[in-house]
Amino acid sequence: MSASARMEAVSSSRGDARHRPVTPCPVCGGRSGTTIYSVTSEVAARIFAPDLEEPLRREVQRSIERIWAGPSCDFVRCDQCTFCYAEPFNPATPEFYASLYSATEAYAESKWEFERTMRAIETLVQSGRLAEFSLVDIGAGSGAFASRASNAFSGIGRILCTEYSESGREQMRARGLTCLSGGLMDIDVVEFSHCFDILCLFQVLEHLADVDAVFDRLSVLATDGAHLFIAVPNYQQRSYFDGHGFHEDMPPVHVARWNRRSLEIAAERHGWRVEEGELEPEPYSSKLKRFAWQFYIWDPGVRRLGRVRRRHVRRALRATLIALFVLRSVPSVLDLRSRDMGTAYWVHLSRR
Repeated sequence: MSASARMEAVSSSRGDARHRPVTPCPVCGGRSGTTIYSVTSEVAARIFAPDLEEPLRREVQRSIERIWAGPSCDFVRCDQCTFCYAEPFNPATPEFYASLYSATEAYAESKWEFERTMRAIETLVQSGRLAEFSLVDIGAGSGAFASRASNAFSGIGRILCTEYSESGREQMRARGLTCLSGGLMDIDVVEFSHCFDILCLFQVLEHLADVDAVFDRLSVLATDGAHLFIAVPNYQQRSYFDGHGFHEDMPPVHVARWNRRSLEIAAERHGWRVEEGELEPEPYSSKLKRFAWQFYIWDPGVRRLGRVRRRHVRRALRATLIALFVLRSVPSVLDLRSRDMGTAYWVHLSRR
């Protein structure tokens, strides 16, 4: 299936259609936007729950429609600040996540953004900008980063984590970490007012709506001179995939696509300054594998192979289709060699 045909299957209107969004840009308030793609609740449910039986997938679809208050959603790029967001700008609920993810959800023990943040904290410590400090890790998964930071820095004191997943919280308790159930907005601002010198949001911000409330809460939790570390999906890689009909920013799970410009605008309004930003220097083989995986997810021909009962035949046919797709896309996949095409974008901010 061609990229244009895949796009047509997702989008009820062609991409790059300029219009006046119903929702002003959540970052700059701009009223002029460009529709990158549109998605129906049926397609979103198939993407989020490909292995569920039809009755259960229809329930996921109805849940998405309740979040959207309708059968479809646009993904819009603001013409003023280039922030990309879902319209309606309504994030998935904890109940929606609970319906999709198992109690044994696996969490990565190591990520590039963990390594990059550890180096940044070490630089701050060695320069004398940090001595004794406290840390909050929001959406901490299994606590891999917080545990590593606790072991690495003798000056670290209080550590607090938040996580929706009970499985993740159990793993953090086993590591000896304190973890609250929920997310950023569930942290008690009275108990933890201006308490944290380091604040971390790794692959969290793209899930959150109400931009001003998010940065306001971060400011309330932060000490004077605090440092905020954010990792989000790389907007350049996501835009590249969009051009091939693969949409990884799928509402209502991902409702925002951030870049440096939009982060600077939102952060500065709440007293934060961007100190540095960096794109993940990912190996070409990993980027190519991710690109091929998107074909596997999106192409209906590949999905129909799930009906083949013999596992070895099914796997062989899928591998053949994916290999043919990659070969057919050689001019495009060569673009993935760019250093700007890594999976994550990391930003270090500080309180002004």
